Amino acid sequence: VAHVSSAARRLEDGGITNSDVPIVACSLAIQENVPLLADDRACQMVVLNYRKGARKAFGTDRLIVALEQSGAVSRDEAADAFTTLMGWRYRFILPPAWVLKTLADRFEDNPPGRQLRDVARYLHDCMRDVGLFIGIEKTSPPTSVGLRFYAEWRRTIAEFVVEVWADDRFSDESAEKLTRWAMTEFLPSVPGVMTQPQQAHVGSVYAPRMVIVDAMLRINKVGDAQRGNRALRAITDALGIDDADYLKTVTGVIDYAST
Repeated sequence: VAHVSSAARRLEDGGITNSDVPIVACSLAIQENVPLLADDRACQMVVLNYRKGARKAFGTDRLIVALEQSGAVSRDEAADAFTTLMGWRYRFILPPAWVLKTLADRFEDNPPGRQLRDVARYLHDCMRDVGLFIGIEKTSPPTSVGLRFYAEWRRTIAEFVVEVWADDRFSDESAEKLTRWAMTEFLPSVPGVMTQPQQAHVGSVYAPRMVIVDAMLRINKVGDAQRGNRALRAITDALGIDDADYLKTVTGVIDYAST
C-alpha cells in the first residue's frame, strides 16, 4: 500500500503518467522487498514471478480475509465486502466457505437467499470468461490455473454445505433445500474455454464424485452421525449419483484414509 501511495504522489507531482503507476508500484515492491497489494492480476504475476514465495503479492480479497482473521472486521462485514467486489465485476475471486455460510445464515428459514444467488451467477460468469486460463503452467508440478480455480470453488461449496449441516439452526428441511440448490445451481460450471470432450468428462464423471469426496473429508464437522449421513445422502441424491457409485466412492475414500 505504501508503494502504491508513493507512486500516486509522484503522479501528482507530474513525475509519471497514469499508465506508469502499476509499473512503478511493482518496481517499488520488488526494490523495497515488501508485499504488493494490487487487484491487477498482471501486477501480481510480475511480483510473484520475480520474487518466489507466498504473500509476496495479493489482492483485496485476501486482505479482507486477513482483516477478518485479525478481528479488525466482523464476518458479516467481510461477507458484504466480498459481495461488493463481485458486484464490481472483479474476476476470479474465491471466497472462503465461511463467507458463503454467513450469507446463508441471513436466509436460514428460506434458503438460499438473494445474495447467494448473486454469488452463484458471479461464479458461472467467471467460468464462462475467456480470460480463465486452462493451459498448463510451468510450475512444479505443472498445473492449470483455470482447473485449480474450478476445483477450489468445488471444494469450497462442498465445505459450505457441510458447515450448514453442522449448524443446528438449520432444520433438516432447510439444510436439504440448500443442499439441492447448491448441488444443482451453485457448483461451478465447467470452464467454457475447455474442449467439448474435456467438458463432458469433467462435468459428468469427475466433478460429481469429487464433490462427495470433498464432503466426506469434512463431514466430521457435523457432530451428529445420523445428521452427517443425511447430509451425504442429500448431496448424493441432488447430484443424481446411484447407490453403486456412492458406495464405490465412499469405499475409495476409506481405503485412501487407512493407507
